[in-house]
Amino acid sequence: MNIIFIGPPGVGKGTQSLLISKKMKIPIISSSEILKEKINALSSMQDVSKKINNGKLIDDNIIVKLIFSQIKKIFFKTGFILDGFPRTIIQAKKLKKFRKIDIVFNLFAKKDLLINRLMGRRVHIPSGRIFNINSFSFGEKQLDPLTKEPLSIRKDDSEKIVKKRLKIYNSLTKPLIEFYRKESKYGICKLYEIDASKTIERIQIELLNHLR
Repeated sequence: MNIIFIGPPGVGKGTQSLLISKKMKIPIISSSEILKEKINALSSMQDVSKKINNGKLIDDNIIVKLIFSQIKKIFFKTGFILDGFPRTIIQAKKLKKFRKIDIVFNLFAKKDLLINRLMGRRVHIPSGRIFNINSFSFGEKQLDPLTKEPLSIRKDDSEKIVKKRLKIYNSLTKPLIEFYRKESKYGICKLYEIDASKTIERIQIELLNHLR
């Protein structure tokens, strides 16, 4: 089963895709993780790093090449989950020619909630664990619960960058929803619209019900 998660920054795509991956034993292909890995390994990717930190989308050809390479690298018996890809119509059309997509989940939430979530996001850099200070009490020092090491704010989670990312999503990525509505209408894939303002547990139950 090949699954896509679509939705604006802060909607919870990463959280939900990870939960579904563990429940159904389907591997995740995360565009952000792949880019992070390449940026750390290749000095030639520094221009890409600057774009990410400024809230801009990566060039279609670069991200398509990286994602397709990852899909071809491993034999996915159970399919795959795409988190953060595609983000443009061009990427979606290229993906359609490359692999069949079975299910698309469109996660949505109000702008104020998304901004609040992103502004409250904190990361434990060594492990990659992500927390939200709006959901848990970390105290003034905001330390990782396991290691007691300091949590950090991602460069692209500043208020200015967050608003820019949401604006880009609305102009470039949101049209994907209409693209996949048409695909769903003609039976090419199934599209499910999920209200992501609910709790993580409620959303997960809804996703699993659709998958089963």
